[in-house]
Amino acid sequence: MRKPILAVVTAATLAAGTIGMAAPAEARVSTGTAVAAGILGLGVGAAIASDHPRRAYYDDGYYAPPPPPPAPVYYAPPPPPPAYSYEYVQRCRVVEHWSPYYGRYVRDRRCY
Repeated sequence: MRKPILAVVTAATLAAGTIGMAAPAEARVSTGTAVAAGILGLGVGAAIASDHPRRAYYDDGYYAPPPPPPAPVYYAPPPPPPAYSYEYVQRCRVVEHWSPYYGRYVRDRRCY
């Protein structure tokens, strides 16, 4: 079965090459033929591309369906502020101390 197919393909290849060589070379420009061939090729390409039905990505049965979206997360509201509180006030001061690395006094910010 393989040899007859190979023979037919070889014969078709040789025939196409012979027909192509038999045509005389012409230096004139034929834009009408080129435009018609381009339009025909565009139409054939569009027909081939539109041959399959429009389906979603997961509809062919090969892939599993996408997972459902996660459930919304609800957070508890913050507790109400206490009726009395001592608000934290950050107190910062700048101190100078000796740095053996720099060999001089350096400023340092310390917050309590």
